[in-house]
Amino acid sequence: FALVTFIDPVAQRIFRGNSLYLGLFSVFLFLIPFFSAETRKDHRFGLWTALTVVSLLMALGRWSPVYSAFIKLTKFYSFRTPSKFLVFVCFGLSLLAGLGRDRLIAAGARQEARRSALKAARFYLVLLGGFITLGWLVYYFM
Repeated sequence: FALVTFIDPVAQRIFRGNSLYLGLFSVFLFLIPFFSAETRKDHRFGLWTALTVVSLLMALGRWSPVYSAFIKLTKFYSFRTPSKFLVFVCFGLSLLAGLGRDRLIAAGARQEARRSALKAARFYLVLLGGFITLGWLVYYFM
């Protein structure tokens, strides 16, 4: 549930944790590389996606098999608060948003790039609508 802070920073008060909020337009920008075939072939996309996913799995702490395996294999117990990895999650998402910004600027020149930007925009609107509906339902029932 703490991942809701990704869309709504006010939810940080409920979960009393770190906030992943990067801004609503940034969410749209980092979705663009996932819908663009040309960007997915770029080695930077794979690097930043892997950084983000591994950091998120490490930030989940004991609820993540990656974090548990890391602790058991290395016997390194100094990660008392695995939420420190949320910094790297935000960093990876910011770099993916930068790739999306480059793709969006290039979208004016090519039809295929415009199509991928429109797919990302549709997915973004569905995601945003889902979070707004979820927030409304939680407010209504609580």
